[in-house]
Amino acid sequence: MGQFGSLYDAMENTNNDHSAWAVMNVRFTGRLTTCASASMAEASASFSGLSLDPSQVQAAPAGFDYRAISDLGDYSRLRMRWWVVEAGLRQVFADRFLFDFALSYDNFRDEQPYLVDNTGKMWGFKLGLNWIF
Repeated sequence: MGQFGSLYDAMENTNNDHSAWAVMNVRFTGRLTTCASASMAEASASFSGLSLDPSQVQAAPAGFDYRAISDLGDYSRLRMRWWVVEAGLRQVFADRFLFDFALSYDNFRDEQPYLVDNTGKMWGFKLGLNWIF
């Protein structure tokens, strides 16, 4: 047995990650193009099975609560879903300049917040001027 527990302490970790995306570009003319994209990410994670017995430990660090660490699995179940959607236009000027415009929307949902609930929505706007040299 080690100083702070056994090498054989069992802990199970579970992760599920899913993502999907779609992108579309349409060229109306040689100078005007539009684009759109959507992506979704969903993830969950947790661990369980950690059980530390302070009576089986040779030396415990001062102030270290083994029972509280064993309960950590009860608070580690995390789950989130994130949508991002963007649409925009590109206009070519004078064969060397490109003007980009895009609008985006983010929707983050913290379905099982642990310490802080990060649920929120955000709108974005992008303007760009590019020079081809």
